[in-house]
Amino acid sequence: MHPAALARAAGDGGRVDAVAVRLDPNATEAFHRSILAAPRVASLGIKAMTLDNFRRSTGAVVLLVAGIFALFAISIAFGVVYNNLRIAFQERARELATLRILGLTRREVGGVLFAEIGVMLAVGIPVGLVLGTWWVRWLILAFETEMFRIPATISPGSYVSAGLVVAGAALVSVVTVERRLARLDLVAVLKARD
Repeated sequence: MHPAALARAAGDGGRVDAVAVRLDPNATEAFHRSILAAPRVASLGIKAMTLDNFRRSTGAVVLLVAGIFALFAISIAFGVVYNNLRIAFQERARELATLRILGLTRREVGGVLFAEIGVMLAVGIPVGLVLGTWWVRWLILAFETEMFRIPATISPGSYVSAGLVVAGAALVSVVTVERRLARLDLVAVLKARD
């Protein structure tokens, strides 16, 4: 309906749906007081406040989700590294015990076992960082809407943190498995006959 026809039908002499103004920052408080005192103003929306509220609420949600993802990532990183190392230890326990019997120190035998996990980390961390970057970009595109868009910005510090988390998981796993290495049953290996 044409605005003039709507005003005649409503009998209110016309109305203004919205007014956009740019204010001098020094006059903002006086403007707010005068608008609030006006009898026919239904609402007042301040773009800067709306954007600030949106950023705060969205930021809180993004941080919460990122925190949950980070906890899952740390748990998965530790689980994968620990399980790979434990399986490698179980598969090679007899060979490792034999090396101990032949005179290698516990540290030398551990070096044989832990070199494998070192190679896996050297290959896996860069591949994981690349795949993680692609995953983040895909997720951001999947949740993009017409109203807002969050850029997929990954800082170099994020890559460093991710690498350190996996390296830390490997270190904890190595310490845990090294205790098992100290308890290898050398006598059982000597008695075993194939």
